[in-house]
Amino acid sequence: MPNQLQPYIGQKSTREKSAMLVGFNDSEYKNITEILSFSFESIFNTSVDSATQFAPDKPKADLILVDVDDNFTEKMNYAEKLRQQSAYEDVPLIAIISKDDPEQRLAIYSNGFDDCISKPYYALELMARIQARLKWVKKYNCESQNIRIGNLELNKSGYEARIENRSIRLTSLELRLLEFLINNSGKVLTRESI
Repeated sequence: MPNQLQPYIGQKSTREKSAMLVGFNDSEYKNITEILSFSFESIFNTSVDSATQFAPDKPKADLILVDVDDNFTEKMNYAEKLRQQSAYEDVPLIAIISKDDPEQRLAIYSNGFDDCISKPYYALELMARIQARLKWVKKYNCESQNIRIGNLELNKSGYEARIENRSIRLTSLELRLLEFLINNSGKVLTRESI
């Protein structure tokens, strides 16, 4: 596996990045730790109960991976609560699942997860998807928090869209999709570009 990860060696940032793993058994934790160690200085495993005890004002991790196979409902509630804390609204939250069930994926995205990766995962794909999420978050945080087009206003920091004095709460996926569509208004977009 380390040979596969050569593209990620040496990509450590100047500040320490940390990853929080939630609900992984010892074997999976060891495997993911080996993969993430090329890009993350600090990696720690925790239960859902412990993960919910973190201070809401400052994120404890730059990335959160959650194994949702056991206690699915509990982990969906965890994700939803986490996204309500302003310190964690921009932290990439990725679900790891063992079965590729479309209804389960829909629930995962609806509860605030940014991505969903099926087991068995390919180490390079896992790292590429994590790096893509981290790059997006960095870009997202540098841009303005409000976008207006016509009578639609998108409040990125509040995960909210307003149209004609009506407020609509958005998931992180809905927010990104709406922002992308606004930024590309008037263009014909292919499915691949979205």
